Amino acid sequence: MKNIPMKKKSTKSQLTPFIAYSVTCFGLLLAFWSVQKLDFLSWDDNVYVYENPLIRNLSWTGVQNIFRNFVMGNYHPLVILSYAIEFSIAGIEPKLYHLTNLALHIGTTLLALRVIHQLTNNLPIALLAALFFGLHPLKVESVAWVTERKDVLYGFFYLASLSCWLLYRESRKIRDFAIMIALFIFSCLSKGQAVTLPLAIILIELFLGSKPKELIKNIPIISCFLLSLIFGIIAIYAQKSGGNIRSSEAFSIGEQLLLGCWSLLFYLSKFISPFPLVPFYPYPEAPLTGIWYLSLAGIALFLYILLVSWKKEKIIFFCLSFYLIHLLPVAQFLPVGNAIAADRYFYLPGLGLGFLVAWVIISKLKERIALLTGIGICLFWGILSYQQIGIWKNTETFFNHIIQKDPSVDFAYVNLGRYLEKQNRKREAADVYIKGIQENPDYPDQYNDGGYTLSHLGKYDSAKILLTQAIQLAPEMAEAYNNMGYNFSMMQQFDSSEIYLRKSIKLNPKNETAFNNLGSTYSMMGKYAKAIQSFEEAIRLKPNYADAYNNEGSSYGMMGNNTKALELFQKAISLNPNFGGAWFNAGIALQSMGNKDQAVESYKKAARLGHTLAIEFLKSQGIGWQ
Repeated sequence: MKNIPMKKKSTKSQLTPFIAYSVTCFGLLLAFWSVQKLDFLSWDDNVYVYENPLIRNLSWTGVQNIFRNFVMGNYHPLVILSYAIEFSIAGIEPKLYHLTNLALHIGTTLLALRVIHQLTNNLPIALLAALFFGLHPLKVESVAWVTERKDVLYGFFYLASLSCWLLYRESRKIRDFAIMIALFIFSCLSKGQAVTLPLAIILIELFLGSKPKELIKNIPIISCFLLSLIFGIIAIYAQKSGGNIRSSEAFSIGEQLLLGCWSLLFYLSKFISPFPLVPFYPYPEAPLTGIWYLSLAGIALFLYILLVSWKKEKIIFFCLSFYLIHLLPVAQFLPVGNAIAADRYFYLPGLGLGFLVAWVIISKLKERIALLTGIGICLFWGILSYQQIGIWKNTETFFNHIIQKDPSVDFAYVNLGRYLEKQNRKREAADVYIKGIQENPDYPDQYNDGGYTLSHLGKYDSAKILLTQAIQLAPEMAEAYNNMGYNFSMMQQFDSSEIYLRKSIKLNPKNETAFNNLGSTYSMMGKYAKAIQSFEEAIRLKPNYADAYNNEGSSYGMMGNNTKALELFQKAISLNPNFGGAWFNAGIALQSMGNKDQAVESYKKAARLGHTLAIEFLKSQGIGWQ
């Protein structure tokens, strides 16, 4: 093993592995412990966790489904399986999910310490590099965001696999190699970015003195490349199936190359100066201006340093190459997603830069200065990480932070507005949509969601104006026609409502909400048979659609079939026990059937849930409900 000598042997003797691992754990717990207080976000956490049907079934069939399905264009079944295990323990309680992320991040950082210690046989450098890796504020996104479990999980298995490779190259035991391969597979099943591991192994071998010719014939390394190829193909297929690999029509091939070069330099600059950090870095407008061309000069300098360091200082070559190979898959040479960069992409690449800075501090500075510098950087980054965690408190703080840093991020207004709507803060939601429209007048989702909210606030004329603009900007947006149809029904303009709802269904035949709204329109028109047909289709598309069962029950009730109506109301209640409207309607059906006592109990339940009509009825009858 390569041994990087210390300037002061006394320092090396005073630091033991136990102390190094303890300091690392304590430092990370201090900086990141507050993640346990964070809520879920409505940004992907809903798809991955609290609205994900895959995590609700931990049976053998459920586990098979987890391994058979992509989620948001990604194949990481071990991540989804970990959510399923947590759901079986704590349900939808965010604390456990956040603590698991933190535990995995600490474990990954400890493995980073171990790998660098194995590489260098220098514990002070390994300790400082691990702390730089674990405490840097660019890591907050991967730890604080439940959705990014894939970073900390793949990182854990990835570094564990590298550690086992280092054991294997010394022992040459098949057992060590088998464990290494298993960990590599686990890493690939956690995140597609793990396919870089064979390159990391080659980099380690070169650092430890192996000759390039020897590596070409190395069967274990070749087998790793074959595995990497298989999982790489799976990852690309998953990305394409999710529509994450977008066309690059806005930029030429040359401009896309500039964007990729820029992203490589972006993380390097953020490592040095992590200000500001935001969860979303939008693409620039095309065509690119002259400043983007400066990235070519930056990359040329970077490659020149690599070339020189290969001949003069292998550790610099190793650290910069480690950074490069782990960042290349997510650099925007291939247009993936709608952001040019993301803090989470820096998770493993950051280890290379942390290792480099730690080596410079320990090997090039005097002992006391090195100690003070290392402590100072760790404290500085730890405090920044602690502060950065605060923006992930909940959906509101999260999107407000994005808007504050960059008002041009259009989707932030839509997501914040939807969150406020779910909190029943519709007026605030409407204000957010209006502000978003003022900042980004060409983004149709803001008009659509703003129109939806204004409809539910009873401002139908204003809603009509926004929805008309949404349709003009996006003529194929089915949801805008759906919302316009609902708005017309509230304005008692049923013919127009039917036209827009049918247009919505034509654009998206699988939209159960449009069928439910169409059924409601038919019901208000007195066309109960047609209404029932629409409700049935809505239920076929979404079997647990409580609103559709309730509305269909109302149609049967208007037709005088109270028995069928009551059956449907009870089905709605079974799906949503807190559905005040269904309890009230069940009371009407029971009363019509002569079951007065049961009807009163149903009214009382509706009143306790805050249903206004139930409260007014019970008051008029002098009946209490508390």
